[in-house]
Amino acid sequence: MVLWSISRDSNCFDDFVTAEAFAFQVLATDQQALSNRFANTGSDRFAGLVCPEGLLRIPLLPHSSSYFQCTTENQYDGGDHVILVGKLHDSADTGQEPLVYHRGNYTSLQS
Repeated sequence: MVLWSISRDSNCFDDFVTAEAFAFQVLATDQQALSNRFANTGSDRFAGLVCPEGLLRIPLLPHSSSYFQCTTENQYDGGDHVILVGKLHDSADTGQEPLVYHRGNYTSLQS
């Protein structure tokens, strides 16, 4: 099972709370530009990207550090967020170092 929450104010809130399945990914250290692209609002974030279709027919961002593909099992009220619980169907770790965003800056994990 995978648990995450989404703000009711998110511009993609309706997409996620009505979806039967979802995927989330951990970007790799060389994907800062992609992270910034998806952090901004108002544009088609997928424009120009070639994304393979995952097991659950969900687009997966290329070259990520890892991914998780889930079907939506439950949703719970979390005040200004909705808590989504997903059943994990597929995941992968590509071995690439993950991109970390902490206290307003990109950084990396140290061994």
